[in-house]
Amino acid sequence: MFTGNGPTLEESLYFGPKAPDYKLTVWRALLAFGVCFLGIIVGGLVFAVFLNVIEIEGGASSLNAGSLGLPFFNFLFSLIALLWWTKASSKYLGAGFLPQLGWRPNRLNLGSTIWLCAKVFVAFLVARILYLEQVLLMVTDQKVENTVIGWVEHIPAEHTLLFTYALGAGVAVLGPIVEEVLFRGYLQSALKSMMPTWAAVLIASLVFALFHGDIAALPIHFAAGIAIGIVFERTGSLLAAIGLHAFNNALAFILALNV
Repeated sequence: MFTGNGPTLEESLYFGPKAPDYKLTVWRALLAFGVCFLGIIVGGLVFAVFLNVIEIEGGASSLNAGSLGLPFFNFLFSLIALLWWTKASSKYLGAGFLPQLGWRPNRLNLGSTIWLCAKVFVAFLVARILYLEQVLLMVTDQKVENTVIGWVEHIPAEHTLLFTYALGAGVAVLGPIVEEVLFRGYLQSALKSMMPTWAAVLIASLVFALFHGDIAALPIHFAAGIAIGIVFERTGSLLAAIGLHAFNNALAFILALNV
């Protein structure tokens, strides 16, 4: 029989040994990615049930609904899973865990934060334009497809408003939260314990770009990751990183609606 105040068997299996001054590790970041993946699986199953409930007819409308609605459910359930994992980890590892993820007050005031975000966003836009208009055309005839525009163009005639709101929420709200908690909060913060900050920003940005899957657009996502990573490091706040990411995605979504 076990006695004392040490961790239970369940706590040891899920969270590992508890240290008085816990430092975020890449291993825990990878576990967070795994938890999100499980959330995506659950989201896909729930979405399949949802499609049957709203009874969209077969054919193109059904395919379009699937391509649009699935990302929303994936982001929603991966966010739920990620928040559960983060809360459970914080409860076990102590109050010092969340600040390591960036859940802490901003180092800068509001005006300075907005100015910083504006500068890195403009720099990102310039880099994006130069890549699309100069580098990519010189190397290959391949074009970078705008994923958001593609989604908007395929919103089904049935339940148009429902899918527009769902797509907007997934692109501009849920997606940025999930991705920033994972790539900046967990991964970039964990990498900083092993290497210089600049290297952690670059590696986290590269992984961020690779996860988006489009090879032609990889430099664009890499540049976006660097921009957001810089904001995260300068402010020390995950909220600032989420805000910049959400602004970029919301702007892309609004422009896509008006194309």
